[in-house]
Formats: sequence, C-alpha cells, structure tokens
Amino acid sequence: MCHRVTVLSRVTEYRVTAGNANPQVLQEEVLADARRRAEETVRKARHEAEAILAKARADADADRRSRLAAAEAEAARRRDVALAAIPIQVGRRRLECIEAALAAVHDEALRRLDAREGFDYREAVTRLAAQAVAAMDAARFVLDLSDADRQAFGDGWLDEVRRCAGRERTTTAPLPDGRGSETAPLPDGRGSVAARLPDGRGSVELALGSAGAAIRGGVIVRDADGRRAWDNTLAARLERLWPALRRRIAAAAGLVPAAQAAKESP
Repeated sequence: MCHRVTVLSRVTEYRVTAGNANPQVLQEEVLADARRRAEETVRKARHEAEAILAKARADADADRRSRLAAAEAEAARRRDVALAAIPIQVGRRRLECIEAALAAVHDEALRRLDAREGFDYREAVTRLAAQAVAAMDAARFVLDLSDADRQAFGDGWLDEVRRCAGRERTTTAPLPDGRGSETAPLPDGRGSVAARLPDGRGSVELALGSAGAAIRGGVIVRDADGRRAWDNTLAARLERLWPALRRRIAAAAGLVPAAQAAKESP
C-alpha cells in the first residue's frame, strides 16, 4: 500500500513537472522508478532475512555449546561418581571373598568334626564333659549323648569324666607338718581339667542320658534338676570358638593384617 502511494505521488509529480511531456516517456519513468524502489525493498528484505538467519544460527550455536557443556559436565560427574565407587566395590568384593573363604574353612571344620577326623573323639568328648562338670556347682549331673556314643562309651566312661574333672572320690594323706591333708594323685597318673576344686567340692553323681539324633557329636551336661545345662556338642563348641578362630585363620592366611586380628581378639 505504501509503495503504491509512493508511485502515485511520483506520477503526480511527473505530471506537474513534465507539462505536456510524452505520456510514453512518463510511463517508462514511472515504471523504472517503481522497479528501483521494488529492488530496494527486496534488498532490504534480503538483508533483514540474512540478519535474522545469522542471529538464529548464532543462537543455535550458543544453545548447542551450552547443551554440549552441560552434557560434558554431566559426563564428568558420572565419571567421578563411578571412580569414587571403585574402591568401595573393590573393598566389598574383597570382604565377600574373605567371608567365602572363612565360611569354607568353617564348613570343612564342621565336616571333619562330624566325621571324627584328625582327633581322638572319645578323649575329646571326655574333656568336654569334664569341663562342664568341673565348672558347674552341683552334685548330680546328667550327660546327654547320642545313642551311638552312649552305646560306644558305656557306663564306665562316667568314671573317666569324674577323673578328668577332678571330682572323683579321693584318698587323703596328712601333710608333713601335720596341717590338713593333700589330695592324692589320680590312680592312672593323668592330670585333670580342674585338678582339685579349691572350694572343697567333692565327688559327683553322673548319669547317662540320651538325646537321640538331636546330638551329632559331643555332649550336653545338665544338672539333675534341669535348671542349668552346658551345651558342649561339637557344633556348639565350634560356634562359640569361631569368632576368635576366624580372626586367627584370617591373619594366618594373610587375609587381614596380623596386627588387626590381634587388636580385634578378645
């Protein structure tokens, strides 16, 4: 509309200034002027379009650089997190390997105990029973064994437990200076778990009980009233000793520093 008005104003100008000029010449001049003005408008539009495109390219490039920087920052953050997690994962894996190795040792120890491998089973059970008898303050005890052990040991085994516990009937002899008496040594010359009890507790009555299949090996000692019991089965004994044993095994195998194992030992 603005271009049309401009052309009309130019036509009017030509008419006023040209007087009786040739209409054909006037028309050509008007058309030429219109073409010049149209070309100028196109050039301006082209320049404006190019400026808009350049700005769009610059904005897109800036946005691309911003997105690239954000992506690089996120990648660096994830890398740092992954690197920080490596020592933790390595430590966790090392602990898992140590626990697996110790669990294998525990299971093998229990298997050998069940199989009675590498030790005198009767003597071991005798000492386990004597330990409980010597430690518990009572005069009558029931010793629960598996059916197989009860048949294998027989009633005479109870005398072995008494002797080993130091709670058998003993002979006495006066001391050289006439003071009191001393306990004579055991008839077979063997020592005992508790020697002679300082409080003067004498012999005990022992009886065999039977726990059937509930005991895989070892003995459970309980007083006759059933108020107290000492589980000295092989499995229970291993479980009580295992915390200290596992530290010693780990140190001996080089799984943990010896100083650390000694520090953690009770």
